[in-house]
Amino acid sequence: MKILSASKNCKLIDPETPISPAFRECVDVWYDLRDGAEQPVWRIDHLMMFPPPLVPYANVTRWEPAISDHRFIFWGSGRTDMMNFNYTSRPLKELQPAVYADLVRSELVEVLAAGVPMKSTAKVRLSDGTTTKVDKVRLPFRDGEGELTTVLSFDDVEQFLKRYYLSWARPMSGERQNEKVEG
Repeated sequence: MKILSASKNCKLIDPETPISPAFRECVDVWYDLRDGAEQPVWRIDHLMMFPPPLVPYANVTRWEPAISDHRFIFWGSGRTDMMNFNYTSRPLKELQPAVYADLVRSELVEVLAAGVPMKSTAKVRLSDGTTTKVDKVRLPFRDGEGELTTVLSFDDVEQFLKRYYLSWARPMSGERQNEKVEG
């Protein structure tokens, strides 16, 4: 896969921002979790409050100054089942291909700096030559000390499934091989 274009900047999500109903529900849950604060404090059990069809395809990253990188602290089971790899506990710098890790990193930095929900879109060319877009919503959370360190990211599930299955639709010789994901 090759990234054809990506949002130069994430877009702030406000009530007028056009997003899918599931993404709108995610943003509404995030606002409810704030409980009067600017951002909610991250707890793993918050995942149970988000739309169940999206959670298996979600991931959560936390900024870790000790490694100067973001680390995946949650990698949804649906991502693992479909992609045949699990990045839970791994630093973002290990995400392949590196160009995708760089795109994700820039979006995480932007979301943590803004401190509000944001969406992004990337257009990717799949191995079979088809093109698809990838929409994401990213939600920032504080840690127990009040620092913005954690981002919960959701993919549009239909796009996620299409992207994955299209990337595997080509004929392959020998055993099924892992494909590096760029989107």
